Amino acid sequence: MNDQSPDLSTFVCPSCGNKSSGKFCSGCGEKRLGSDDRSLRHYFDVVINFLTHFDSKGYRSLWYLIAKPGFLSAEQIRGSRVRYAKPFALFLSINVVYYFSIALIGANTFTTPLSVQLHQNDYYPALAKQQVENQLAKKRSVTLPLKQSTTKKQGYSQKR
Repeated sequence: MNDQSPDLSTFVCPSCGNKSSGKFCSGCGEKRLGSDDRSLRHYFDVVINFLTHFDSKGYRSLWYLIAKPGFLSAEQIRGSRVRYAKPFALFLSINVVYYFSIALIGANTFTTPLSVQLHQNDYYPALAKQQVENQLAKKRSVTLPLKQSTTKKQGYSQKR
């Protein structure tokens, strides 16, 4: 007779590859995900914990977010979660820090005029100018055939 509960069944840890039984990996401590780990209350608890206890996971995650874009996403999809901050908590904490810093500094990043982006920007003025030209060319190519078609119809109706 096997009286093992579903929580004690073996699973392969996505972080280290060890076979473990129970709720946690015996090799690295990764928690086996259950139905409670996907609840809204759980995510709220994770966010509060992350905002109040910034540890090496947070610093490591920020470093990878800046130095290796896409790496954290690939690790999350692969299932390796124990070494990094939780994605939603990381997103939320970065946004909180960003909005508080904007309020303290007084910068207004959402209403930067196009002239500043094109002429006073040291980082990507050529890219910004190219994007503006591409968008204007698209708008011109869409509006020109419409104007030509209306003038032809008017000319046709005048000849009758």
